Amino acid sequence: KIVNTKDASADLKKVLQAERVALQKLRGHRHIVQLDACFSILSSEKTIFTMEYVSGGDLREYVNLSGHL
Repeated sequence: KIVNTKDASADLKKVLQAERVALQKLRGHRHIVQLDACFSILSSEKTIFTMEYVSGGDLREYVNLSGHL
């Protein structure tokens, strides 16, 4: 997951930080995609989350297509 933080609001930056912390706390949970690393590239103003690969698309796509969980 790559997020452009060049023009990001303070709220978005807080959300990214909270997501990183939450994924770190849930490390090892069998139903949560695992966070491998999270880092910022200052020269391009991007935050990068490297995560476990899970085939089949993402949850948002599934809910949009099926209408429910």
